[in-house]
Amino acid sequence: MRNEIYNYEQIMLGKSKIYSSKLFYKNLKEKGSLKSNNDVALSIIKYALEDLLEWTPEDIYYRLNQKVMEKLKLNSLLNYINYPIELDKKKDYFYIACLLYPKKFKVDLKKIALFTYKEVVNGTNKKMPKGFFVGEDGKCRAIICLNYILSLKKSFTSIEDYYDFFASRQSNVFIKEMRLKQAQDTHYSTVLDYGHDALDDENKNNFLYTYHKVKNLL
Repeated sequence: MRNEIYNYEQIMLGKSKIYSSKLFYKNLKEKGSLKSNNDVALSIIKYALEDLLEWTPEDIYYRLNQKVMEKLKLNSLLNYINYPIELDKKKDYFYIACLLYPKKFKVDLKKIALFTYKEVVNGTNKKMPKGFFVGEDGKCRAIICLNYILSLKKSFTSIEDYYDFFASRQSNVFIKEMRLKQAQDTHYSTVLDYGHDALDDENKNNFLYTYHKVKNLL
């Protein structure tokens, strides 16, 4: 029997109170490879839900909640599972099903990022989740959010009009008002750089970008 499943059954039988530290941090060797903390935690959760509760993937997606996780003594395992920044481990349990059955349940990270951004712009939430604009994923979120708010708030008559706007002081005010200043500061030295990078390759105009870049420097 796999070490993690044996440890879990000992907990359910009351013979152990916590998961063994040997399961995590050091990870488990299995057929010459190492299982990550994420994989170890998911294997225990999958065993509990599929083998003990006899739940289907659909059951897990729609029915899994905090009470079930607590009853099965699985809540502490969430600390080892990689969640998108936008999701809350304390309530978005559907994501467990997405991790266990990636071919069956797809998560649209673009939609999740936009949902989070909209809540901030609309005032539902005061600020972005910590690390929302950090790293390559954060840069993708920055571009997704900018393109969304531009489609909602701006209408450009031409590509020249687009670059004129992002080279102007007005664009700095717009970025601040639309709560994207943090995104710009994290990845770009100027708003012009941000606007240029947000365009797809077909619409990028390197001549206009360079022209405004040099003009602003002078």
